[in-house]
Amino acid sequence: MTEKKPASEKAPIKRQPGRPRKAEDEVQGRFLTMRVNEALMQAVKDRGGSRWAREALIDALQRSGGVLSPGIKPETIQVPKEKSSECTIPKLDMRAACGFPAPASEVETEETDLYDLLVPKPGKTILVEASGDSMVDAGIFEGDLLIVEVSSEARSGQIVLVCYDGNFLVKRLKVIDGRPELRSENSAVRYPVLRPRTTEQFVIEGIVRHVIRSYR
Repeated sequence: MTEKKPASEKAPIKRQPGRPRKAEDEVQGRFLTMRVNEALMQAVKDRGGSRWAREALIDALQRSGGVLSPGIKPETIQVPKEKSSECTIPKLDMRAACGFPAPASEVETEETDLYDLLVPKPGKTILVEASGDSMVDAGIFEGDLLIVEVSSEARSGQIVLVCYDGNFLVKRLKVIDGRPELRSENSAVRYPVLRPRTTEQFVIEGIVRHVIRSYR
């Protein structure tokens, strides 16, 4: 006589409604049961338990190309405030001091307005906080503030903010044989090249023009 399985074991896993899930969501948002021996279980507990195991699994999948790079959180996208007053600071002209050091009293200065320098198109500019490490080789790190010029068009080779499968990403755009590719730039992690299949899957939101980093 065979043992009757509970209905919960026979029922198929259904995809939850809502936005398309990323690979990280599949790892972090669904509970899985894994069978391990006592020695391995004790090793996991010694290193921090289930939290350490999840992080180790995600890291292993990233290195094998199985997980997409973290996306931009929508709540970090901001519109810069309108310019209410000038914000000028002295800019040192050091181009003349190529050979021998020049005394500070001889260095020319001029007033530079940071707003005009960084936000040349106020009505078409947004601020985005970078997330993840997928673009570190391009000089973009976790927490950097990106100044993005809103545009639906971009040239091959530019760094762009895109909406891919419902998620905001910052990638290097490459056009190969007329087809767009979104590439990460991190030589330490093998992030997969994203190749949009349809125009609905991939929308260019803007072009990254400047990166602001705070050194604390």
